[in-house]
Amino acid sequence: MGIFQMLLWMIYPYMVVVIFAMGIVWNCDTTELFQNNNELNRKSNAFRKTVKGLMLLSIASGIAILLFYGFDKDSIHLFQWLVSVVSLNPDMELISNLSVLSRMHIILVLTCLLMLSFTKYINYMLHPLFHYRKQSVKISHE
Repeated sequence: MGIFQMLLWMIYPYMVVVIFAMGIVWNCDTTELFQNNNELNRKSNAFRKTVKGLMLLSIASGIAILLFYGFDKDSIHLFQWLVSVVSLNPDMELISNLSVLSRMHIILVLTCLLMLSFTKYINYMLHPLFHYRKQSVKISHE
């Protein structure tokens, strides 16, 4: 097991969790920051589209795992690895037994969560009911 594998499967998940938690704490709402600057607004929109693309890819890879492997050994190993990460004792043996598709799914989900922390969409995860009510009020006024 090389240093890259250790960084990817032992340190990267914890780094993503910490950055995601910081994004939740600080409520990274960038709409007010980029309101007047068109160039920064375009870059922000491109970043948000990238996050949406990563989210769609991670959902597609998760569905592909279920279609190809079902709830067989790969899904069970994936869940066991997640439990080992949560218990602060990541099991590298479980990762080495996973298929390439499952490993790519983990990387896509972690990268999507990492990038999501820097967008305005993090607020939707904090208060989904508030945003739903806000949208329904807008619709009813129109």
